[in-house]
Amino acid sequence: MANYLLDNYKIIIIVLSLYTFSQSLLAKDIAIVNISRDKTDDRFKYNYQVLDTALKITQPDFGEYELKLAEQYIPKQRLIPIISKGKVVNATIAVTNVEWEDNTIAIKIPVRRGILNYRVIMTNKQSLGSFKNISHIDQLKQLRVCLDRQSSTWQTFNHLGFNLVNAYNDRSLFTMLNKNRCDYIPRGVHEVFLELENYKSLTNLVLEPSLLLYIPAPFYIFVSPNTPKLAERFKVGMERMASQGILTALVEDSEGEYIKRVKQTSRSVLKVGNPLLPDGAPFNRAELWLKW
Repeated sequence: MANYLLDNYKIIIIVLSLYTFSQSLLAKDIAIVNISRDKTDDRFKYNYQVLDTALKITQPDFGEYELKLAEQYIPKQRLIPIISKGKVVNATIAVTNVEWEDNTIAIKIPVRRGILNYRVIMTNKQSLGSFKNISHIDQLKQLRVCLDRQSSTWQTFNHLGFNLVNAYNDRSLFTMLNKNRCDYIPRGVHEVFLELENYKSLTNLVLEPSLLLYIPAPFYIFVSPNTPKLAERFKVGMERMASQGILTALVEDSEGEYIKRVKQTSRSVLKVGNPLLPDGAPFNRAELWLKW
């Protein structure tokens, strides 16, 4: 009798375990991302599209999903501890740094194929001549660079000893340059043309035509360590998007026009570098990166 009861007990345990396991497989993955301060920001629209595609392409493996927006905007300087907990927001796309990689799960597939690795120079009309004979970053360091104090680029340039002028938002950044309070701002190829259009009332802002700055700064997806299944799903999804050419097509559709405009003029590449870039960036995988 005792053996009979023990056997039945084991069967019940097995059935319950299988049920629990099956329910965990059927549970819908919920990704919660920060909203944008600016509803017209194309960068946010692109990021949302990448996240949604990575989740959608993995439905056969991981099941249903929901991609939700946070109820209110969270400033980027507060985002890391919030994502680390994973309750209010549990995933985002950002330029990598040590703090991000130490506190979250980094999906090391460059979301924009490394478009931010190469920066053009926005400058003031009066400062254009300052760039004509620059061939080394030590010469560039003599000029004043306006940077957002909260950005990864500020941290890199500060570490390298550049002559920094601090700003705390885009409006003040471009206004200071327009008033010649600094000499230039390094901007992403995917950013600068829209910015010049959006701030065309600042009539002294122009694009410097001869230089391209190499500053490795890949965008990754970062996921809360409290949602490891979601992180694995994003990893599988991004690998699949890269191997199937989907990521290349998204970048071409979103940024292709800007890339062509920059490539229309011959530019010398100045290697600024990024000593603060965490180890493990997949530079050995040429298929993941834009070619210049």
